[in-house]
Amino acid sequence: MKALSQLNTKTCTSCSHVQVKSVLRRESRETQTVVPQIYVKKTVSPERNTACCSGKGFGAPEKIKKPIVEPEGPPPVPCTCESGKAYKNCCEGIHLGVKKASTPEAALRARFSGFMLGLEEFIIATTHEDYLSFHYDNKNPEDAKELYAKDVHAGCTMFDYKELSIIKAEAGASEDEGIVAFKYKSALKHKEGESENQEWKTTNEKGRFLRVNGTWEFCDYQRFEYNMDSLLKETPQPLKK
Repeated sequence: MKALSQLNTKTCTSCSHVQVKSVLRRESRETQTVVPQIYVKKTVSPERNTACCSGKGFGAPEKIKKPIVEPEGPPPVPCTCESGKAYKNCCEGIHLGVKKASTPEAALRARFSGFMLGLEEFIIATTHEDYLSFHYDNKNPEDAKELYAKDVHAGCTMFDYKELSIIKAEAGASEDEGIVAFKYKSALKHKEGESENQEWKTTNEKGRFLRVNGTWEFCDYQRFEYNMDSLLKETPQPLKK
């Protein structure tokens, strides 16, 4: 039996970490014993003592994760009902039919926004059937619907609207009735070649809404062109057929 001694060294390029291997082998015809490796570490400054020998090869530098920066998208589109909210957080869901207006005021805002966006089908769908009988006397229901569709089309295509202001919202005679006093400005759209100066007119209204199967529908209104005090004092009464 004979003994052999071998000394191997390696130096880490990142932190001067010296690894000394001392191996003592004893050989015989039947057995071979290897003494475990011995590591000797030099004193290294804290700045250079990195995790260089930790799993991905001797001397591998530590990887620094970079923060993920989300790209900035376009600013949200403001709602045309002028609530101050983004359209997606205000009237869009009502227009798309994924949610219902929770109050008569929300229903009014969605209709005002609908006129500005030209959503004729939405406006017709959120109008109570009594409105047609009140405003189109002596017309059968089908003729009344046709006339109303023409009026809605004219309202969406011939006029501009702005400055909706809710004056007062109050409960009606039952939990399924609500009344909203409001004002807004409207003007005829200017045609191509005409002056862009528009003559804006302020309209004061008090509208009645009825809730049908969970949907607030526009039923009737009273309009006051100039006297807002009388609008706030008076409550519109149901019209008789």
